[in-house]
Amino acid sequence: MHVAAPVRFGRTAIARSIASFAAAGLLVAGSFASVNAASPSASPSTSSSTAAAAGHRYCIPEWTAAIAQPRVDRLRAVGDCEINRRFVTLDSLSHLVNTSNVLTSEHKIDLRDLNSINPATFAATRSGLTTLKARIDSDTTVAALRADIAEIAPDYRVYLLVVPKTDLVSGADAVEKASARFGPLATELQNLIDLAKADGKDVTAAQAALDDLNAKVSQVNGLIGPVAGSLLPLRPSDWNNGTAKPIMSSARTTIHQSRDLLVAAGKDAHKVIVLLGS
Repeated sequence: MHVAAPVRFGRTAIARSIASFAAAGLLVAGSFASVNAASPSASPSTSSSTAAAAGHRYCIPEWTAAIAQPRVDRLRAVGDCEINRRFVTLDSLSHLVNTSNVLTSEHKIDLRDLNSINPATFAATRSGLTTLKARIDSDTTVAALRADIAEIAPDYRVYLLVVPKTDLVSGADAVEKASARFGPLATELQNLIDLAKADGKDVTAAQAALDDLNAKVSQVNGLIGPVAGSLLPLRPSDWNNGTAKPIMSSARTTIHQSRDLLVAAGKDAHKVIVLLGS
């Protein structure tokens, strides 16, 4: 009776595995480090991007003139400038969300379009500011203009709420996308460990590293899952009454903690490969 020779688990198999993981980007720690894919600092790549960038400025000249002489025309210029620069920001956010490769399709809609989940979408914010701008443009007294201008920041909170909410939801989605990549990686690593064990190799340390990887990924999934859901319902009034800031701060901490865990999980994966190849 012919008995097949045992399959040897040598350095060649390990080398092939390392090459395949590297090609897939699964062992590159940098792949798991970015949680700012929707950073609002980027410029929109649209045909009107140059004009938009020119309009995205602080309204210091308008404010200076209005403070020196609080006339109707000067206060109207302040209101129009403040609203227009928020329009530019919303345009930039819309572009970043539309072209994001980490935001889920559902969250793109939640951030961008009118919906029942997010009361401070780009569309809702733009609509409210458009209505307010029409009022400002038709105001004929200094008192009316002062009252309407005073609504721009607290009633819409573009910079304190809408922008960071976009960034944080994108960050949470980026972490979830990176975490999902560890599933097939862990499966392949377990296969390699099992093959090495069957070949008589001591895999105790490699298995411990893989177990640590799986524990870290599981921890990340538990941490990051609720983040977007905690952020999307926030509205400007939540910022004004102090509710939103701690929620956003907690989300930011969770995203960075999760990112660090995934970087550590990537190091565990590399450790498994090194141990199996030694």
